[in-house]
Amino acid sequence: MKSHVADFSPQRCAEITWLAADQVEAAATTFATTKPACISPGMAGASQVPNAFDLNRALASISAITGNLEKPGGNPNFVPPTGMTRHYYGTDFHPMNNLPPEQANKRIGMDSFPIVSSFLDLPELLWKAILEEKPYPVKAVGLFANNAVCAYANSRQVRKALSALDFLFAVDYFHTPTTELADVILPPAHWTERDDVEDSLMMNRIFCQEKAIEPVPECRDEKQILIDLAKKMNLTGFWNTTEECLDYRLEPIGMRFSEFKKRGQYGTPVIYKSYEANKGFATPSGSGKVDLYSELVEMAGGSPLPVFSEPPESPTNTPELFKDFPLILTTGGRNIVYTHSAHRNIRSLRKLSPDPQLDIHPETAARFKVDNGEWVRLITSRGQVEIRARFDRDMHPMVVHAPHGYWYGEKDGWKRININAITDNQPQCPVTGSVPTRALLCKIEKI
Repeated sequence: MKSHVADFSPQRCAEITWLAADQVEAAATTFATTKPACISPGMAGASQVPNAFDLNRALASISAITGNLEKPGGNPNFVPPTGMTRHYYGTDFHPMNNLPPEQANKRIGMDSFPIVSSFLDLPELLWKAILEEKPYPVKAVGLFANNAVCAYANSRQVRKALSALDFLFAVDYFHTPTTELADVILPPAHWTERDDVEDSLMMNRIFCQEKAIEPVPECRDEKQILIDLAKKMNLTGFWNTTEECLDYRLEPIGMRFSEFKKRGQYGTPVIYKSYEANKGFATPSGSGKVDLYSELVEMAGGSPLPVFSEPPESPTNTPELFKDFPLILTTGGRNIVYTHSAHRNIRSLRKLSPDPQLDIHPETAARFKVDNGEWVRLITSRGQVEIRARFDRDMHPMVVHAPHGYWYGEKDGWKRININAITDNQPQCPVTGSVPTRALLCKIEKI
């Protein structure tokens, strides 16, 4: 590891990050000497880049090297009370564990992204399969609470793919640019109108979501929609009722949903330093130590140690493109008013955040003769959208940021003010399939 990172001196890292070398050194020293310390990739920036796998490996390695794994205040290892099999993303629900092997291996992406495709669907591969009919034609798709046209990179490709289907059904509360393409729209029950077990990202606890009121007759719990669909398709082994489904989820803690409603929540203690009782870590090498050097990845043809790579579009990788698009665009920062592309039609929320805003340093705006609050064209090599400039002195003068999810209230809003109309979904991380929405080249123009 030491020789692997030898070339990345503070000066070299300063060149890459546009920070000062002493800032790089101070950040590294602060984290290394602060006990305890926690570093986590989250589900956004470090996971939406073409080198997401190596970036996340690097962060995990830093936590291990500094002695922060499974320490109070460090990086804990939360195990859901329902175990690794029955929680929201549990292995008991993976297609690979519920389909015949010959059918499971037909899942799109198993040939190119076998690790992640065994339990997740990569939408970018689906759009391509629909349009190219490879590895086989895809004729029907169902989307649950998924405004795919605005939610995924390269909106034009997404819209073209969904438009090419023989049949599309959407389950959603409100009309969106995606439901406009659907042959059938099914109205779901609101979360206040359905029973559920909440354990997604809840660490070591699960919570009971008990319905407060009955749904109106036209609306159904999404679980019930799937149960009814399974019956129509004569699928065996599926649940007969939503309560059966919830009882199955709670089986590892020996509780039925009827009892869980009385308790409201259930938690298990956080176990720290489990490697001491287990005599080491359960790593592929069997050494009991953290595998900083992954022989498993090496056997699969990858680098055994994390490797830094420039974004596909950057001043270094694409200098000719940088001449025409001299700013770095990062996208997708969260807006506390909304949830992704949802709730834009709620009047009280739109008052708080009616328009997409481009975070830009005042000096950068002055270069392009743009005033604070002024509408501008944000342009990449894939097209342009309209957005309001918002001065932010904390932004680097070479970087601008655009939020995601805006579309409502504008004619053809999915292509006029939706940032994913100008993002790209290629190239993908060779392991995780992640796409480059966090570092693109752009320019701005006054309207």
